[in-house]
Amino acid sequence: MFDSHGNGNSSTVQQQSNSNTASIKMTYDINTVNITQKTGTGNASYNVINGNWNTINNTQNGSDNFSLINISGDNNSATVNQTGNNHSTLLNLIGNKNTVSVTQTGVGDTYSLQQTCTNPAGCTTTVRQ
Repeated sequence: MFDSHGNGNSSTVQQQSNSNTASIKMTYDINTVNITQKTGTGNASYNVINGNWNTINNTQNGSDNFSLINISGDNNSATVNQTGNNHSTLLNLIGNKNTVSVTQTGVGDTYSLQQTCTNPAGCTTTVRQ
């Protein structure tokens, strides 16, 4: 569990093997999260960011992994790469310049995207399965 409040936030988590859980919560200012979970099954990642220059990069490989990304406000970006089988991801991005990229390779992968675009120029969503 990583919990950070304000200013130049950054978190890098790397986990290997099975049944790992990463939980990241950041509030305000310059947020960046990089999570890599590899070579395992049943890994879970929970990412919550509130406000300002948000970026989340979540990579999972193996099988039966789960990723939750919840970003509220400002210059949002979320990238999820899941390789293997039976992955699922839930993305919830609210407000400002949302950019979402989800790549899932394998069989039985699912995703759910809830996005509120408040950018007058529009928001970007890319999903590859």
